Amino acid sequence: MPGVSTGDDLGRGLGQYFNIRGFGYQSENRVIVMQGGVRRSMSLYSNHISTSRSDNDLLKRIEVVKGASSIQYGGGAIGGVVDMGMKTARDFVSEGKDAGLAAKLRYEHNNYREGYAAAAYAPKDGRVELLAYGKKGKRGDQTMSRDFVSGGKWTKKVPTDEDLTVGYLQGGLRLTPDQKLSLSYYDYGADVVTVWQNLWHSSASTRTGPVIGKLKQQDWVLDYSFKPAANPWIDLKATAFHSRGSYDRHYTITPVTYANFDKRHGLRVSNAAHFETGRVSHRLLLGLDYERRQENARMTSDGKPVEFGSMPNTYTDTGLYGHLESSMLNGGLVLQLGGRYDHFDRKVSNSNKTAKESHFSPRVGASVRLFDGFHLLGNWAEAFRAPTPHETHSAGPINPHYYMIPNYGLKPETARETELGFSWSRSGLWAAGDELQTKFMAFSGRIKDMINLTRIRIGEAPPESESYASYLNVGKVKRHGFEWTGRYQAAWGDIGAGYSRVRQVNQATGRVVPSAFADKLNLHGHWQAAP
Repeated sequence: MPGVSTGDDLGRGLGQYFNIRGFGYQSENRVIVMQGGVRRSMSLYSNHISTSRSDNDLLKRIEVVKGASSIQYGGGAIGGVVDMGMKTARDFVSEGKDAGLAAKLRYEHNNYREGYAAAAYAPKDGRVELLAYGKKGKRGDQTMSRDFVSGGKWTKKVPTDEDLTVGYLQGGLRLTPDQKLSLSYYDYGADVVTVWQNLWHSSASTRTGPVIGKLKQQDWVLDYSFKPAANPWIDLKATAFHSRGSYDRHYTITPVTYANFDKRHGLRVSNAAHFETGRVSHRLLLGLDYERRQENARMTSDGKPVEFGSMPNTYTDTGLYGHLESSMLNGGLVLQLGGRYDHFDRKVSNSNKTAKESHFSPRVGASVRLFDGFHLLGNWAEAFRAPTPHETHSAGPINPHYYMIPNYGLKPETARETELGFSWSRSGLWAAGDELQTKFMAFSGRIKDMINLTRIRIGEAPPESESYASYLNVGKVKRHGFEWTGRYQAAWGDIGAGYSRVRQVNQATGRVVPSAFADKLNLHGHWQAAP
């Protein structure tokens, strides 16, 4: 998908993350990642990447929203949104059957293997459905595709030792023909032997030794849906969740231990109403969400506790949103108008300095069909992100590089972005049943008051660490680029390509912010040997 990339993880499952339109590693709080209605903390703390904690075999769909357009998902999506939907018992049962068993064994020559087993009961017209799923996986040393420099030496091998365990239980109850209740429990665990910053180092230091770590993610999710067949005004969905993620680790030689956790609970409610006014059909989406997050980290070095200044802390987020989509001229003109109101409250237990922010983010969009299969597309949207407690309250020698100075007066970031483009699809172009699809989007916008870690008090030597630093608002950052995809599909298979470019520059200094991003070209295709 142009504009979206993954990887740069040195072959470690522990280091997987998403990058959307220039934001990813070291800026994960500008990308919203959700699984089963629960928002993930990609790095857990201080850019110690600890994977999105997802299991591909349990994912039913992945929806991606690129850019500053996240009315439905919440504040913070300067880069975009990745929303991963989970499978249910019905997805493990064949058509026409009431129950099913599934099993998988996978072996990769580059030192990875896994297996899962699942049992499901889900009669098509039954009231009850049940699913039990379990997986074991193991990742060993990884060989990269080419040599790279690590510790001043050229190498191709990355030492990796990760043992994965996943458990998933899901049950559903159809209360009436129009109402359904579902409860799920997701348990993800990984025992690892790795390095401290697993994206920065290919191998462990001989001075400290490798890191022994244990990663956990546990989600309880309760879903309710109500969709009466005779009432197009009601398509109600509600999700209540409780989630806990943690990553505990220690060196094998140096006496340093680190334990941190991230707990969330909240509620999401939305309703989609369908109605008509004359010859115009409408879809009105209204919703609200509430989330409370608690975060803490404990670190000891030589038996002495290390203070972060920003721990423990609490995030409280409340959002209200509305989105109206109106279609007229038999779909030849589609207009979209929406907005989201967010209220943030950030507190640090050891400080009386709090951050409270409220903001309304609008969005307008349009699609115009010029002729059959060809549409002009346009969108203008705004997104908002409040500073995190780490950006406002981090203090002292948090790492060897920076002695942090708090900045309680940080302003929130605001991104405004315009997108213009077209899409075209044509069937029966060269053969019966074939299809050609292409889409091009150009985007340009500015991020106001972008927050960036910056060296300060140049020339002064702090009591510890190499230099002083603080999170500062760097002014306006301009982001622009384009994304293109094309695909041709026929009875024999398909071929396709995509290309994307993104540039982000601090307008005050002319420097790329926060780091450089490569253009992305991808080619794909498949051949279908038989129907």
